[in-house]
Amino acid sequence: MSESDVIVVGGGNAALCAALAAAERGARVTLLERAPAEQRGGNSFVTAGAFRFPYGGADDIAKLVQDGALSRSGSVEIGRYTGDELLADLQRVTASRTDPDLARTFVSQAFPTMQWLHGKGVQFVLAYDRQAFLVDGRHRFWGGVVVKARGEGPELITTLYRAAQGARVAIQYGARATELRPQAGTLRWLVRATVNDRSARGEWAIDRDFGWPTEKARDFGQYLFASRARSRRGPREVEIAPRGRLL
Repeated sequence: MSESDVIVVGGGNAALCAALAAAERGARVTLLERAPAEQRGGNSFVTAGAFRFPYGGADDIAKLVQDGALSRSGSVEIGRYTGDELLADLQRVTASRTDPDLARTFVSQAFPTMQWLHGKGVQFVLAYDRQAFLVDGRHRFWGGVVVKARGEGPELITTLYRAAQGARVAIQYGARATELRPQAGTLRWLVRATVNDRSARGEWAIDRDFGWPTEKARDFGQYLFASRARSRRGPREVEIAPRGRLL
C-alpha cells in the first residue's frame, strides 16, 4: 500500500519544481514521468536551460552567478529587466490571452524562484554564447535573458532529479496519463493511465478544504485539488491519498 499527498504528472523542469516545492512543505509526493529513466526530463532536457525573470541590474544577477565580470567595470553590460517589461512580453507573446492574476504572480515570484532553484543545487552562468554580443570588448546582453543553467538542459534535469530523490519524492518512470475526466454530479475525477504499458485506473476527488473556489477547482487546467485516489495495477491495488494540487 502506497500513499501520497501530491501527485505530479510530468517529469520536466516545471514538474520537478512542483514536486520539490510540495515536498519541502512536508507533503508525500509521487511524480509520474512518461519516459524511462534514461530519457527523463521531457523538453527541458533539450533546452538551453535559460531563464527569463525580472532583475534590477548586475547586483541581482550576482546573487545567482559567480562571475568576476559582474564586478569589473566595463566587462559586461547587463542592463535591467523590469517586472512591467516581463508582463508586457507575456501579453505580447500570448496575444493578450495570458491570465492577469497568474501573470502577476509569475512576475512577482520569478526572481525568488531563481534563488530557490539555486538553493536546490542548480548552478547558473551568464549566457554569453546565446544572449550576448561582443561590442568594443564588452559583452552586451539583450532580450531580458541573462543566465542559463550550467550544462544547460541536461545538467538542469540531472540536478533537479537528484534534489527530488533527496527530498524523498517517489518517481514512477514509464507512467503515461491518458485521461482525466470529471464524474457528472460529483467532485470526483476519473483518471486513466498506463504504467510500463500496463493499464491503471484511479479516481481522484476534489478537496475543498484548501480554500479554493469550487468553480476554480473544476478547471483542472489551472487549479485541481485532490484528496483521495485508488488505482489498480495488475493484481496489486495501490492506494494513493493526494491532498494538494494535481499538476
